[in-house]
Amino acid sequence: MKLYIQYIVFLFLCYSLAATGQTPSLKWKFKTGDKVISSPVVYNDLIYFGSEDGNFYAVDLEGNEKWRLHTAGKIRSKAIIAEGILFFESGNIFYALNPASGKKLWIYDPADTLYANQIDPYDDKRPSGTLHEGIIYVGSSSGTLYGFDTKTGKIRLKINTDNASPIRSTPIVQDNRLYFGDWNGVVYCRDLKQDKYLWKKKTYSFDKPYSTFGGIASEFVIFQDLLFFGARNFVLNVLRTDSGEKEWTYIESNGGWVIGDPVIYDNKLYLGGSDNHKILALDPITGQLLWDFNAGQNIYAKPVVTKDKVIFTSGPIYKPNDPGGLWIVDRAKGKLIAKVQMPKGAYSAPVMVGQSILFGCNDGNIYCFSLE
Repeated sequence: MKLYIQYIVFLFLCYSLAATGQTPSLKWKFKTGDKVISSPVVYNDLIYFGSEDGNFYAVDLEGNEKWRLHTAGKIRSKAIIAEGILFFESGNIFYALNPASGKKLWIYDPADTLYANQIDPYDDKRPSGTLHEGIIYVGSSSGTLYGFDTKTGKIRLKINTDNASPIRSTPIVQDNRLYFGDWNGVVYCRDLKQDKYLWKKKTYSFDKPYSTFGGIASEFVIFQDLLFFGARNFVLNVLRTDSGEKEWTYIESNGGWVIGDPVIYDNKLYLGGSDNHKILALDPITGQLLWDFNAGQNIYAKPVVTKDKVIFTSGPIYKPNDPGGLWIVDRAKGKLIAKVQMPKGAYSAPVMVGQSILFGCNDGNIYCFSLE
């Protein structure tokens, strides 16, 4: 793909600057053939990400392509690097590559086309893998959670959700307990040593108000024995890891999903919402709202949190080809520092490398902005 390097404001990006900060400046952009919803991962000075054009890319920190691999499906999942293996999912098929060359090390194809693309028009979040003791744990569209040996691809664990409910959450393992959630809003805790479920908890007790309600579609985070995750639910449920009982809830008054990937930083919880258009800062122990910032657009992706900033992307989910945004707000009070308006919506989670921010956009580009 042709690489565009620009150091000035260009036609398709307009910048707005709050009085308290400096506007990020574009360093480069790299063009793919379709939307880039996959969040980038940086390893050994290479940037790894997938595109809905079906290609998985490796580019260097200057935006120069090193290699690409074509797959049969659209790539939305975030890759992980686990014990020297590059692992991601595309169209329900799991790939393990050599990160330096892109050579296939092993592939697992469950021969299942169910929801290989999307469950519904808003299903843009795919599960990523989690490494624990040489095994990558990852969920699937058929409701099966696999544990793959990183070196051989051999299946070490294969368990199913209730009613084969699809898995769009990224699991977490702590103290040999595996936690994940399904499309029906059920959270599972499985003891990996005893090979049995310790508990299962549904996160709502009423009938679905509409068909797209309830699915758990985020990364899981554990902090002080509490389990945090986002879902297609106007209630943010925080569960105890030992029992699955609710420790506290936060209710979004306008009914918007609290679906973003959570981040715990300096004893505070940060995550985004859907139709509430907010990035939230909460006390993770009590659930007290510390501040919120309304971006006017859906915030699906995981924010970057630093000592003094919260950086996140946004886009209009009902009109994904309309302009989106890269936002920087003050971490202490949630006040706007700077915004970059993007040509189309941005649902890719940003990643920070030094003083640069990398993320994908629905216009098919991955962008690199400097914060200096």
